[in-house]
Amino acid sequence: MKVKILTQYPKQTIIVDNVYFSSDLHLNHKSILGFGRKFESIEEMNNTIINNINSKVKKNDLLVLLGDHLFGENKNYQELIDSFVCDNIIMLYGNHCNIGKIQETTVLYQGYYLELQIDKQIIVCSHYPIIHWNYQSDGSIMIFGHLHGFKSEITKQTSEYKTMDVGIDCSDNYEPFSYQEILEKLKDKTFIQR
Repeated sequence: MKVKILTQYPKQTIIVDNVYFSSDLHLNHKSILGFGRKFESIEEMNNTIINNINSKVKKNDLLVLLGDHLFGENKNYQELIDSFVCDNIIMLYGNHCNIGKIQETTVLYQGYYLELQIDKQIIVCSHYPIIHWNYQSDGSIMIFGHLHGFKSEITKQTSEYKTMDVGIDCSDNYEPFSYQEILEKLKDKTFIQR
């Protein structure tokens, strides 16, 4: 699978076996256990989420994380990156991220916003949902996190189009979404025309 990072200069192209997306892991976040996550402890949550990612995302895949990876005072992003089997990781910034510490890591790309071209499909990524995004009338897809599956009036309206919340809480088993799963879920959605 050919992936081009369009928001990077010079543009970088990599060849991977598959691409996976997730957001809002909130590892080490004790309070999130009270908001519907079905774990007995932080350790169980952390281990389950990391193991579930590693069971799907292999060494030569691409893992795109759309923000809010870690919580708490001691955010060791490089340790998190090293816990994944995958060698190709992109990290976007979320509202609970320590950007300075993310900037000290070794990832393919990091920032607030990302445009990828997977084969010929453009995917626009942000931690936050965007109502109007680049190339939307040309068939691009907008994926985001931040909402943990919550549907506001605006996201209910935009969910008719090619948008998707890929937060870890939106999957059935706290797993990332594959590129193929996203295409399948959005295949009958319509394009936003300008």
